[in-house]
Amino acid sequence: MPAGPGRIELIVGCMFSGKTCALFERLGRAEALGLKVRLFKHVIDVRDGAGWVAAHSGLRHPATEVAGAEVLEREAAGCDLAAVDEGHFFEAALLESCRRLAARGMHVLVAALDLDCWGRPFPVVTKLRDLADEVSVLHATCARCGELADRTHRLTPIVGGDLIGGAEAYEARCARCFRPGPAGL
Repeated sequence: MPAGPGRIELIVGCMFSGKTCALFERLGRAEALGLKVRLFKHVIDVRDGAGWVAAHSGLRHPATEVAGAEVLEREAAGCDLAAVDEGHFFEAALLESCRRLAARGMHVLVAALDLDCWGRPFPVVTKLRDLADEVSVLHATCARCGELADRTHRLTPIVGGDLIGGAEAYEARCARCFRPGPAGL
C-alpha cells in the first residue's frame, strides 16, 4: 500500500471487457472536477496512432507515449491523476513508479489485461493487484457461447513475436470455450 495520501487503482480483465472505457470514464470525472490528469501509453502500442488511446467502442483520448515506467514517472510530475493504459506492456519497474507517485499524493490508475493469450497471469499485473488500493475486475461476453468471458483467445498466428492486436487477432472467451495455442507460438 502507498505510504502517502495518494492511491493506486487497477482495472483488469480480458480484451473487450471495457477496461479502456472504464479508464476514460474515470479520467472524465477527474477532469470535470478540475483535476490535472494525464493518460500514458507504452510506445510499443501503435494501434491507435501517435498521441492517442482508443477504446474498442471508438472513444478516443489524448495520451503521452512513454518508453517505460521511469519516463512515465517523470512525465506524470504535477498531475493529480496519472492513468496508464495497457499496463501489462510495462516492465516490473511500473510497480515502484506507481508506489512513488501514490506516495506523493497522486491517484494512479492502471488498466491492464490480467491474463495473456495462453491464460497465464502477467507478473507485473499480478503484483500491481497486490499493491492496489482498489481493483475492478471486468468481464466480456464470450464470442462462442455468450457466457461471461475472462480470457483472451488468440485467433491468428503470432508473427515475429508481436502479440499486439485487436479484434482481427483476439476474441473474448469463457474458460469452457478458451483453447490456448501452443506456448511457443
